[in-house]
Amino acid sequence: MEKKNKNFSFYWEENHKQGKTSEINIELPGFNKNEINVSIENGFINISAEKKSHEQEKGKNFYREEFFQQALRRSISLPEGANPKGLEIKIGNGSVNIRRKG
Repeated sequence: MEKKNKNFSFYWEENHKQGKTSEINIELPGFNKNEINVSIENGFINISAEKKSHEQEKGKNFYREEFFQQALRRSISLPEGANPKGLEIKIGNGSVNIRRKG
């Protein structure tokens, strides 16, 4: 099952080559690993990402200043019977992988 919107997508998959290991792969294009946060609370995996930038340019007859902010937050319920302590979370540039330890 795959769900997508403009800045976020995730899918569950069974990895049959390594036994029955449930895995979630989440794509967060445009975000670096230090801009992504993952927490597990009350049966939910909470993913958030935020980036900010500021540009300023001055010339003899002009001044330009731009601010940019992008943020997202999503919560996904844990698979039935999943133990939060038995999950391994890997955060990379633009991605999060969550799998059962095994």
